[in-house]
Amino acid sequence: MTNEELDALVVWLDELPCCHDGPHETSARCKSCEKTVADAITALRAIPAVQPSPDVAALVEAMVTIRCAILEALRSSSDMDYCLNLSGLAARTDLPRETLRGIIADMRAEGLVSHHKGLWSEEGTPGGAGYAITDDGRAALARVKGGDA
Repeated sequence: MTNEELDALVVWLDELPCCHDGPHETSARCKSCEKTVADAITALRAIPAVQPSPDVAALVEAMVTIRCAILEALRSSSDMDYCLNLSGLAARTDLPRETLRGIIADMRAEGLVSHHKGLWSEEGTPGGAGYAITDDGRAALARVKGGDA
């Protein structure tokens, strides 16, 4: 973990709300939650910073490229009010369905894509289920591409 990643994680941890209901006199968290967050931050700070190797950097770049291809395919389809299933994504990205399935699951968990059931084709026949880009997905694509997506 790099120093920048560690600092970002500490900020995220420090912004976590209390998991217990009720007003707290001195902070947004109760003493128990405050201690848990402080302990987690202390433990994180004890981890030595590691700079990613060039191999890791290349893998990260490849994953960003793959995710951008998926988001771009979904963005293009959503411009026409369409969702894409795994077969449609595979055809547009040249990625195997098995690969797409895992990546899409991660992207759904991050809120970049959404899953829709009970879709219909333009001919009025059942179309099954598919995926669409979310507003967060559009924003992520715009950030990576450095402009509007």
